[in-house]
Amino acid sequence: MNIETERLRLRPLVEKDAKAFTAYRRDPEVARYQSWDTDYSLTDAIDFIREIAGDTPGSPGKWFQFAIADKNSDELVGDIGVHFDDEGNGDLMIGFTLAGPQQGKGLATEAVGALVDYLKSTFSVRRLQAYTDVRNKKSQALLERLGFHQLRQIKKSGFYKSEWCDEFLYEKS
Repeated sequence: MNIETERLRLRPLVEKDAKAFTAYRRDPEVARYQSWDTDYSLTDAIDFIREIAGDTPGSPGKWFQFAIADKNSDELVGDIGVHFDDEGNGDLMIGFTLAGPQQGKGLATEAVGALVDYLKSTFSVRRLQAYTDVRNKKSQALLERLGFHQLRQIKKSGFYKSEWCDEFLYEKS
């Protein structure tokens, strides 16, 4: 199952992605607003990719992870996760990560926009939601470009990297 855009292909993660996946998860600037730490290992990546192998999007209560790959080279540049709600009532959550050198080129907007279109055309979507750290202005701008609206701020939503973090909840109907 692939979703193609002008420059990208969204597809399942595969083991050949593990090295690039590890590299951007270890990047302090990329990991800054994420739940993982910069000690993410190649073994962690391989284990994760093996664990999700064979998953298909749409399973209630589960995340599905899409690789964001360069359409020509098939090199991994990031990933997008989508969580399908437990009850199957059309409430989906998305989260996205792009490798540092790939940021600022419009690739994340292209990938997330394509995923939103795919989800809306394939599943009965009531609403899409995304959380972002209140300090992550780039993710906020991306969500707003794609028509997401900020619903609220959640104070001390999680304790990450030795500090409490506040998040914004975004939604798109």
